[in-house]
Amino acid sequence: MVVTNLVPFYTLIIKQVFHDQLFQFVLFYIYFAIIAIQLVMFSFSEVTPPKYFKKQEFCPFQYASFPSKIFFHWTNSLVFTGYKKVITEEDVFDVPDKYKSEQVSPTFLTAWDRKLSKERYKISKENIKEVYGNNIYDGKTEVKNEGGDIPLLQPGERPHTTISRPTIALFKVLVKTYWTILARGNLLRLCSELMNFVNPFLLRTMISYIEHRDKESKWKGFVLVAGFSAVSFTQSAIFNQTFFHMQNLAMNMKTSLVAAVYRKSLTMNNNCRKQFTVGAIVNMMSVDCQKVTDVVVLLYMVWSAPLMVGLSLNFLYHTIGISFIAGLCVIIAITPINLIISTIVKRIHTQLLSVQDSRLKIINEVLNGMKVLKLYAWETSFEKKILDIRQKELNILKKEAILNASSAFCMISAPALVALASFTMYIMMSENKQLDAQTAFVALNLFNILRNPMHQLPMCLSSLIQAQVSLVRLGKYLSGGDLAADNVSHFTKPGNVIEIHDGTFSWDESLPPTLKSINMEIKEGELIAVVGPVGAGKSSLLSALLGEMDKLKGAVNIKGTVAYVPQQAWIQNLSLKDNILFGQDATDNYTQVLKDCALETDLAVLPGGEATEIGERGINLSGGQKQRVSLARAVCSDRDIYLMDDPLSAVDAHVGKHIFRNVIGSQGSLKKKTRVLVTHGIHWLPMVDRIIVMDKGTITDIGHYGDLLGNGGSFAQFLEIYMSHENEKEESLSGGDSSSRLNIERLDSIIADVASLSEDGDSLFRSHSIGNLDDPEVLSQDGEDGNVIDVITNLIEDEWIEKGKISFSVLRRYVSHMGFLVTGLIMMMFLLYQVAAVSSNIWLSVWIEDTSNQDITQDGLTNTTKYGLTNITQYSLTNITQYGLTNMTQDELTNKDEVNVPLSPVTYYLGIYAFLSLAQAVLVLMYMVTLYTSMVRAAKVMFSCLLNNILHQPMSFFDTTPSGRIMNRFTRDVNILDTGLNYFTRQFLNTLFVIISIVVVISYSAPVFIAAVIPIFTIYYFIQKFYVPTSRQLRRNESIARSPIYSHFTETITGASSIRAYSDVERFRADAQKRMNKNNVFHFAAISISRWCRMRLEILGNITVSIASLLAVLMPHMTGSEVGLSIIYAIQVTQSLNIFVQVSTQLEVNIVSVERILEYTDIPQEADWFIEESKPPDEWPNSGEIQLDNLQTRYRADLPLVLKGISCSVRGGEKVGIVGRTGAGKSSLSMVLFRIIESTGGVIRVDGIDIAALGLHDLRSNITILPQDPVLFTGALRINLDPFNEFSDEDLWTALEHAHLKEFISTLPSGLDYECDEGGGNLSIGQRQLLCLARSLLRKTKVLILDEATAAVDLETDDLIQKTIRSEFKDCTVLSIAHRLNTIMDYDRVMVLDDGEIVEFDSPTNLLQDKLSAFYGMAKDANITQ
Repeated sequence: MVVTNLVPFYTLIIKQVFHDQLFQFVLFYIYFAIIAIQLVMFSFSEVTPPKYFKKQEFCPFQYASFPSKIFFHWTNSLVFTGYKKVITEEDVFDVPDKYKSEQVSPTFLTAWDRKLSKERYKISKENIKEVYGNNIYDGKTEVKNEGGDIPLLQPGERPHTTISRPTIALFKVLVKTYWTILARGNLLRLCSELMNFVNPFLLRTMISYIEHRDKESKWKGFVLVAGFSAVSFTQSAIFNQTFFHMQNLAMNMKTSLVAAVYRKSLTMNNNCRKQFTVGAIVNMMSVDCQKVTDVVVLLYMVWSAPLMVGLSLNFLYHTIGISFIAGLCVIIAITPINLIISTIVKRIHTQLLSVQDSRLKIINEVLNGMKVLKLYAWETSFEKKILDIRQKELNILKKEAILNASSAFCMISAPALVALASFTMYIMMSENKQLDAQTAFVALNLFNILRNPMHQLPMCLSSLIQAQVSLVRLGKYLSGGDLAADNVSHFTKPGNVIEIHDGTFSWDESLPPTLKSINMEIKEGELIAVVGPVGAGKSSLLSALLGEMDKLKGAVNIKGTVAYVPQQAWIQNLSLKDNILFGQDATDNYTQVLKDCALETDLAVLPGGEATEIGERGINLSGGQKQRVSLARAVCSDRDIYLMDDPLSAVDAHVGKHIFRNVIGSQGSLKKKTRVLVTHGIHWLPMVDRIIVMDKGTITDIGHYGDLLGNGGSFAQFLEIYMSHENEKEESLSGGDSSSRLNIERLDSIIADVASLSEDGDSLFRSHSIGNLDDPEVLSQDGEDGNVIDVITNLIEDEWIEKGKISFSVLRRYVSHMGFLVTGLIMMMFLLYQVAAVSSNIWLSVWIEDTSNQDITQDGLTNTTKYGLTNITQYSLTNITQYGLTNMTQDELTNKDEVNVPLSPVTYYLGIYAFLSLAQAVLVLMYMVTLYTSMVRAAKVMFSCLLNNILHQPMSFFDTTPSGRIMNRFTRDVNILDTGLNYFTRQFLNTLFVIISIVVVISYSAPVFIAAVIPIFTIYYFIQKFYVPTSRQLRRNESIARSPIYSHFTETITGASSIRAYSDVERFRADAQKRMNKNNVFHFAAISISRWCRMRLEILGNITVSIASLLAVLMPHMTGSEVGLSIIYAIQVTQSLNIFVQVSTQLEVNIVSVERILEYTDIPQEADWFIEESKPPDEWPNSGEIQLDNLQTRYRADLPLVLKGISCSVRGGEKVGIVGRTGAGKSSLSMVLFRIIESTGGVIRVDGIDIAALGLHDLRSNITILPQDPVLFTGALRINLDPFNEFSDEDLWTALEHAHLKEFISTLPSGLDYECDEGGGNLSIGQRQLLCLARSLLRKTKVLILDEATAAVDLETDDLIQKTIRSEFKDCTVLSIAHRLNTIMDYDRVMVLDDGEIVEFDSPTNLLQDKLSAFYGMAKDANITQ
C-alpha cells in the first residue's frame, strides 16, 4: 500500500492540490502516515520467542515479522551455519507446531474415518438387504443359511468388505481436508500468472516515453522504473510465498497419508494383510505417498496451461489473422497423441508399481532371512530371482521413458511446428508473399508464450498419472478390511474373566474355519494349560482371545487388561531394559522380575548390562533369551490376564522350572493373575488348575489333570503317544534293554519332578564348572556368543553422512554406467538442438531484412515489444527461450553479412526455416530418448552392483545395519535413480545450453551488456556459495532420517499382534509421528532455504531490470530499440541464471541418491563364493571326518578370542552333541564351520581339505545345517525346498515323507505349488521347522549341523525331527548344539565347552558315571539322571 500510494503522494504535491482541496490533501497524508507506521510496525515480530526454548526446538518462522517472512530472512542463521560448517541435527530448527504430525494428521484421519464409515455403512445396508430381502431386520432373528454351516451375517456382525470406490473416496477426503489452502494458493498463483502480461505493457509504455522524452515529464520515467520494480518484486513475493506454502501443504499431506498407512498396518485384518506384504506397504509409504503429494505444487498447471494457450491464440488471431488456424491445427493434432500416450503411461505405471512391490517384498524377505541364505548358499538363486523381477521393472521403465520422451517431444517441438505452420499459411495467403518484421516478431513472441505450457504439460501429465495410480493403490489399502472391534467384547459383568460361547473363527474367509464350536470359561486367578498336537489350533485359540481372528459366529468376552507372550518372541531394536519395560517406567519390582525370568545371569554376560542395545529381531540374543525378555515384558506390564504361547519351549529344563516356579506357577509372581499357558511340556500339567485339550481346531477335553487322566479320553491318548516316544529313547540309550518302565510309572516320575518345584528354587542353579544348559548366547556383530560383544552398549552405529560437495568420482562412475560415448552423443545433440533453435531465429531475421525495404517504424517496434516478454516467467526453465535475436531491430541486423538470395526467395527462406524447425523437433526426440534410455541402463547396472554387494556382505553387516537403512537404498534411492534423475538432468543440460546460447547472442549483438553480466555472475556465485552446501547437507540428512521410519514401520508390522494385545497402538503411533517429524525437520528447512535462495536471486534479477530501465531514463542518447533490448537481455540472463541455480542444486540433491547407492556398493565383501583353483571334488565330503587343530576365532580384530585353541577330531559318521554355558562358544563353533565368521588361527579340515582354502559356496553347499529359526520365503513350497530346481518332484515328496509332512502337503489344494505367505505365516512353527528338515534331507550331505534346531518347537515335533535324523542321517557326521539334553543322550560323544575351550569330550555314559563332571550336573538339573 505504501508503494502504490507513492505516485499520488508525489502528484498531489506537484499539482499543488492543497490550494483548492486542502481537506482532501491533509486527509490523504494522514492516511499515508498511518500506513507507513503500520509498515514499520509490521517489520517487527509480534511475539518474542520464549527464552527457555532449546535451539533445535525453536522455529523462527513462528515468531518472524512480516518482512522477514516475505524475504525469508528468518532462515539466515541456518544458511550461514551451513556455510561455516557441516549441518547436523542440532543446527536445524524444528518444524512449526502447525506442521507437526500430531497436529496435521488427526484432521485427515478423522475425515477419512468418517468417509470410510459412511461408505461401509452403505455396503452393510446392501448386504443386509441381500440376506433379509425387503423385510426389516429386527436384530433378534437368527439368519438361516442352508448352503453351509456358517450364516452369511450374524446379528451385530459387521462385514469387512472394502468400499466400492476407494480412490474417489480418498480423493474427496483429501480435497475436503485441504481445499481452502489449495484454493488460496491457486488464487495467488493466478495473480502471479496474470502479472506476466504486465511487463510487456510497461515496456511498450517505456519505449514510447523514450521516443517522446522531450514531450514527457521526467517523473513519468521514474514512475515507470518504479513500476517495473514493483511489479517484479510483487510477482516474486507472491510466487515464492505461494510455492513455499504449497510445498508445506504437500509435506502435511504426505505426513497425513503416511500416518494413515501406518495406522492401517495396526488395524488391518488377515485378508488385507495377505494382499499387502511388508514390502508393498513400505513401497506405499515411501513412493505412493510421495507421488500423490508431488502433484500439489504442479496442480496449478491444470488451469494455467489452458489459460496461457487461450490467451496466446487470441493474440495470435489479432496478429496474423485466420492463419493462426494452421498453428491451432498442429496443437489439435498433438493433443490426442498426448492423450493416447498418457493412457498408455497410466497403464504401464500401474504395472510398474506392482512389479516394484514384488521386488521390495522379496528383498525384505531376503534381508530378514539372510542368515539362512548364507548357510544354504542360496544367494545366487535369490539374486537371480530379484534380478528377473528387476528386469521386468526395467522393461516397463524403458517403455515409460520412451513414452515420456515422445510426450515431451510433442510438447517441446510444438511451438516451432506451430510457428512454421502459421508462417507458411500466412505467406501463402498474403498478396505479396512476404513476412514483415512487425508481424513476424509479435507472432514469434506469442508462439513462445505457448512454449511455457507446452513444456510444463508433459511433466504435469506424468505427475498426475503417477499420482492417480498411487491414489488407487492407497485407496485400496486404506479401505481394506479391519479387525472388527466386536471380535472381543470387554464387559465387566461379575463371574468369569474369559468366556467363549459357540465360537467359530477363521484366518481366511476363503478357507474352512480354523477353530470350530469353541466353548470355554475361565475364572479369575486360574492357571489354564492348553495342549494338543501340532496344528491343533492352540496358538489360534490365543489369537481368537486377542481378537486377531475373524469371528464367524459366537461371542468372546475378556474382563480386564491383557499381556501376551507370543510363540516367536518379538524384540525391538532398543536396549534390553526398554524391551522389557515396553514404554513404562521402571517399578520397584523390576529387579525381581529380572531374577524371576532368569535374566540376571544374562545381564552379567552382556557388556552393557540392561543398557545393551538389542539388534533388529533380537539378532544378538538366543532363542531362550528372546523368550525370557518377552516373558519379562509381560510380567512388568502388570496386567490382569496373561496369554502365554509356549514360552518355556525355548529354554532349558532347569531354567523352565525356575520360571514356572517363580513366575507362572502357584507360587510365582503371577499367582493372583489369570494365566492361559499353551505348552507341550507335560511335566507342567499336574501343577495347573485345569487343562484344555485341543485337536483339529476343536476343544476335545477340559478338566483337571487327574480327572482327564482317569477318563481315558483324548488327553490320555496324547500322554500315551508322548510316553511311547520317551520309552523308545530310553531303550535306545540303554542299548535296547526291554525292561523299560510302564507309562504310568513314567507319569508318576513326572509328577515327582514337578513336585520338586515346591522346594528351594536355589537348587536349580547349582555351582558347576559349567553353568546352565540353556544357551542364551549373546551374539556379537555376527550374532552369536555373548562374550564377543564389544565393550560398548550400542550395537547399531549411526549412519555415515557424506560431507561437502558431491565427489567427482561419483559423477564419473554414474556417467561410466551410462556410457561415455553415449553421454558425449547426448551433449552433442543438446548442442545441435540449441544451434538449430538460435539459427531459426537468426534466419527469420535475415529473411525479414532481405524482404523488407524499410526500417522498422516506431510503431512496429512498439508492437513487437508489446508481447516481447510474455514468454519470460519466473517459474519455469522452459520459458527461457533460445531466441535471443527475436527482438533484434533492423538497425542491428544491417551490420550482418549479406546473404545471397536465390531466384525464389519465399521458397528458399521458408525451406531453410522449415528445415531448422523440423531439425529442432527431431533432435529433441533423439536426445530425450537417448538420455532417458541410457539413464535406465545406468540404473540397471547400479542396482545390480548394489544387490550383488549386499548379498556378498558378511553377517556382521546385517547384524549391525538396520534393515531400514538398506531398504531406504532399495526404495527411495533406487526410485530416484529410475525416474527422478532423468527429468532434472534434462532440465540442467537444457538450462546450461540456454545460458551459453544467450551469452553468445548477447556478446554478438550487444557487447556492452557483457559488462553488466560479469557482476551478475559474481553475485550469483556468492549466493550459491552460501546456499548449495546447506541445501546439499540438509537433503543428505533428510535421506538418512527416512531410514528409522522404514525400520520402525517394518518392526511395527512384525509385532502388530503384540502391540494390539498390550493396547499400545497409540504409543507406537506417537513414536512413528516423532520419526516423521524428525524427517520433516530437514525437509522443512530445505524448502525454506530454497525459497531464501530463490527470493534473493529474483530480487537480484529485479534490481538488474530496474537498473536497465533507470539507465534508459537517465541516458538521453539511448533509443527505444536499445532500451527494449537491454531490458529483455537483463531479464533473460538473470532468469536463466536463477533457474540454473535451482536446477543444478536439485540435481545435486538427487545425485545424493547415487552417492548413497555407491556407498553400499563399495563396502568390502566377504570371501569369494567360488575359487576355481581350490574347488573340492564332486563327492566331497565322502566320509564326513572333521579335524580341528588349534582353532581360534574372534568376531573383530579388537575383540577377545571366543574359541581359544580348540583341537579335536570327529570320525566320519560320528554323532557328537555340543553343550555348554552361555558364551561358551557353541554357536561360534558352528558358525566358524560355515565360515560365517572366519578363523584367526588354526585349521579346520573336512575329509582332509582345509575349508579356509575353499570358496564359501563350495563349502556351504556341501555341508548342511538345520538352524534354530525356521525361515520360509514367499513363494511355492517347491521353491522353499529347492530354489535351484535341482531335484525332481519325486525327490521332493520323498523328503516331505521323511519329514512327516507328506500327508499334510497332500491335503493342500496346490500341493508342492502351495503359496507360502510372507515368512511362512500360513504354516505353524512346527510345520515350518519340519519343512526346514525336508530341505536338509534333500541336500543329504555327509556333515549335518543342528544349531538348537528344536529349541522353538513342541515335544512332538522335536521327536519327529530326532527320529528322522537318526534314520536318514545314520551314516552322516552329526554335530548337534543341544537344547534338550535328552536329544543327545544316545549320541556317540558329547563335547562340553567352557569359555571357548573343550573341558569334556566323551560318551554320555562315561560322563554320567563321573558325578563330578559338568555334564552330570547338567543332566541332573534336567532330571535325566537318577
